[in-house]
Amino acid sequence: MLDANLCISYLTIEHREHIAEPLRPLMGGLLYGCDICNDVCPYNRKFSKELSEDSPFRPRPFLDGVPSRELALRVLGMGVPEYTELFRGSAMKRAKLSGLRRNAAVVLGNTGTEADLPALIIALGDALPLVRGHAAWAVGRIGSDAGFAALRERLAVEPDGAVRAEIESALRAADSAPDEMSKSRGT
Repeated sequence: MLDANLCISYLTIEHREHIAEPLRPLMGGLLYGCDICNDVCPYNRKFSKELSEDSPFRPRPFLDGVPSRELALRVLGMGVPEYTELFRGSAMKRAKLSGLRRNAAVVLGNTGTEADLPALIIALGDALPLVRGHAAWAVGRIGSDAGFAALRERLAVEPDGAVRAEIESALRAADSAPDEMSKSRGT
């Protein structure tokens, strides 16, 4: 039995709400979709040929070969004009900018380092609660004194209940096992 609500492609493209916390680590560095099911599908083997340089299915230049962490940082800081220009005519617009920025925070929570904290701390002040909440989770996952200080600072002014809960959860996790979190993140 397959639960499509747990599919990474569904979560990163179609789902418009907060991504359940237990599912976030399973997304790894996947910003948009996953295609794992396509890669393992025996029916696709006959169709999986190398893409030619002029194929309309090749990745756009700004996506091609860019490590997911770098792309996540770019998307997290992306505004509407850049999003509109870069994704014009792309199916990636289905995820909406808010969804892509949410996904970028999750990617950074899974693959980021302390070097990514400044971008995530800026995202804690984002206009959208969806982005703020996932940024709070990511800051907590990276786990540093500067990040936890930023979370406490944001908690003092955060008006959204769901975002407050994300911040409180990140701080509780840090208070319960700060050394283990740092070691598990490689910091």
